[in-house]
Amino acid sequence: LVGVVTIKCRVDKFKQIDVGEILFNIKFLNINYEVQMEDKGMIEKIYVKSGDIIMFGSPLVLIKCKKSII
Repeated sequence: LVGVVTIKCRVDKFKQIDVGEILFNIKFLNINYEVQMEDKGMIEKIYVKSGDIIMFGSPLVLIKCKKSII
């Protein structure tokens, strides 16, 4: 499976990301899929850029999540 990445927000190394923030759109078979954050975290490494063609399972970013203690 192949898709094309479109960066939705400003994705920079060491940027803090909040829950629900949309990072990327991936277009596959003319359908756009949104990739959003499920937890707070910080981007440590970016593996793709807008317009890149990716395969299923390809890493997009490395994110260090901040786990909250209850």
